[in-house]
Amino acid sequence: GFADLGMTTESKALIGLFHGRTECKKNKYGKPEKEVKNIGIVGAGLMGAGIAHVSIDKGFNVILRDTTSKALSRGYSQISKGYEGYVKRKRLTNAEYDNVLSNLQCQSTFDNFEKCDMIIEAVFEDLKLKQNVLAELEQRIPEHCVFASNTSALPIHQIAANSRRPQKVIGMHYFSPVDKMELLEIVRAKQTSDDTVRSAVSVGLKQGKVVIVVGDGPGFYTTRLIMFAGSEVFDLLQEGVSPKDIDKATKNFGFPVGSATLFDEIGIDVAAHIARDMHAAFGERLTDQSMPQLFQELVANNLHGRKTGQGLYIYQKGVKGGAREINPKFTEIIKNYSKEPKEKVTMENIQWRTGLRFLNEAARCLEEKIITSPTDGDIGAVFGLGFPPMKGGPFRFIDTYGVSKIVDLMNNYRSKYGDRFTPTQLLVDMAKENKKFYS
Repeated sequence: GFADLGMTTESKALIGLFHGRTECKKNKYGKPEKEVKNIGIVGAGLMGAGIAHVSIDKGFNVILRDTTSKALSRGYSQISKGYEGYVKRKRLTNAEYDNVLSNLQCQSTFDNFEKCDMIIEAVFEDLKLKQNVLAELEQRIPEHCVFASNTSALPIHQIAANSRRPQKVIGMHYFSPVDKMELLEIVRAKQTSDDTVRSAVSVGLKQGKVVIVVGDGPGFYTTRLIMFAGSEVFDLLQEGVSPKDIDKATKNFGFPVGSATLFDEIGIDVAAHIARDMHAAFGERLTDQSMPQLFQELVANNLHGRKTGQGLYIYQKGVKGGAREINPKFTEIIKNYSKEPKEKVTMENIQWRTGLRFLNEAARCLEEKIITSPTDGDIGAVFGLGFPPMKGGPFRFIDTYGVSKIVDLMNNYRSKYGDRFTPTQLLVDMAKENKKFYS
């Protein structure tokens, strides 16, 4: 009966998530000295337009700036279409629609940016470009104005390296599509001030986001987990495993999108950038040299993923999900990077190899204080990365499965696949002392 269901591990996981989500919807950091009212967004691409979308109906005045009128009209059309959908579904009246869109101004200059309380930069993932935008804006924006970068992986201290006011620089990593994904990962560098964190958190909460604040470092928390699990996905592909089998195994575990398809969704060109930077930071612990090289070759052959119609799969109008063909170009390229399988690869093997890399890196992020609590780690993984809610997140999953069993599994895989499966010290210590993340 109901009482029995209330005691299942799935029920406990979902209750834990509910409490965690409620906690991440509150402002634990207090009110900022100055309330943010005017936001300048730099870059009207998918992310910039998405951030504008979730701001203009929350009482913020938004200036959306891009260099070309083509980019601006594409961004504006993304936002207006989104709100037209609300009118159709009777969530908004026509008058409310006009009122909301009147809070948005699109322009190709930085005029009026001196009136902004916060800048959210959403340009391409290129360090030099982001530094240049910051340098240009620091000559215009007022002292109190916060500069937030919507980067998914570039360390904030590097973006702020030449800043005149690094205490005002922070990361605000939104997830795509911004109007549907609940998580906002706020990245605090060592020099970021408490008041800047308070401003970013209060804006995120007002935008309706579930907010976690994480420490600075390559990939922060969420992107780091994707890339560590993703490097195992590419190892499996190099061993000749089909993208379809990887998708099937990871979806069976409970992820909404298969792990091979995920790279087509993110964009292989974006992943290539991140893989290069993260390999430079983490070296062999992430992957060997072949993954960044493989990504570069895929990009050179215009295999950028869904957006170019070609990635690991071929994307055609009307062809969905499982019916998609594996891209023969991809199959050809991956052959040049082939690796000898160490054992027969089963569904379980795919799940554990990708899963253990994910779980181990989550624990390492807690150990390194990139995240401050298991709750933040679970919320980040479920609401940002689609970790199955009924499993509660990586930390809840480790508790339920048993930390000793996780450590044993990792050591078993380490004996076959090498040091990338070395369990992090935190897990080893917890296994010895029979501890849990949640009491």
